[in-house]
Amino acid sequence: MIIFPSEFDLVNKKISQAVQNMDKDFYNNISNDQELIHQIINKLLADINSDLGDIRIYKEESCLVGFLIHFSVNELFKKKLYSLKQITEFIKLHDPLNLEHFKSESKKFALSMSPINIDNGFYLNKIYIEEKYRGTDKAQYLLDHFIEAAHLNNLVPCLHVHKDNFRAIRFYKKYGFSITHSNYDYLFAHI
Repeated sequence: MIIFPSEFDLVNKKISQAVQNMDKDFYNNISNDQELIHQIINKLLADINSDLGDIRIYKEESCLVGFLIHFSVNELFKKKLYSLKQITEFIKLHDPLNLEHFKSESKKFALSMSPINIDNGFYLNKIYIEEKYRGTDKAQYLLDHFIEAAHLNNLVPCLHVHKDNFRAIRFYKKYGFSITHSNYDYLFAHI
């Protein structure tokens, strides 16, 4: 069952750790303090103004199976750079010596992403499946939910995938995503 997260879900370190691992090029430049990173990610996930997106949790018998985070591209432009501003403020308070390094690395990360070139897009920011459920139909279930939500809102499903993540590229192509090849590290795909 896919649900909105409860407060308990958002303090679950598995979720913040998975988000951190998916964007390690970005989050690992925030701080060496893992608890601080966990707090930042949870704050962003709980904040409706965050440009990280809306999270949906997939549970079976109260166990976390996976989650996805998505948003409307039009909404993203309204919330542009919100997370970056929040993280910058957090670092200023908790780890000010790391601020310049974080700003520099954030720019590099942003430049590694190919542009989102669909105005009516419904963007899959993150999809995660617990390791013990990988290779089952759980990822398909989450992706089906994402695609259905996009179509219900008359939006085009789209995402980024790392150019070296061949397994994910095959998975998305199987679902009809067209991959835009480019010189970027993260390739843009849409149906």
